[in-house]
Amino acid sequence: MHEVLNTSAAAADIHFFRSWLNATTSGWYASKPEVGQTSSGMTYAVFSLYCNGLPVAVCESPHEALEKIGDDSLTARFLTGSSSD
Repeated sequence: MHEVLNTSAAAADIHFFRSWLNATTSGWYASKPEVGQTSSGMTYAVFSLYCNGLPVAVCESPHEALEKIGDDSLTARFLTGSSSD
């Protein structure tokens, strides 16, 4: 896991991504973020990515989820803040 210094900001990014993904795609879903702490004290935020109800990956960021989805046009729309083609 990568160190997340501001889990509140990471969780907010994940919440934004969840809303955007729901409005933009059919079949893809991101769970609510889970914030935790390792035994060494490092905090982290993760979420699960699903496709058609099946788990695909546990991700630490929207960008990681977009890599797992593998759709370049979807990634471009996210990076430009667009919800449609």
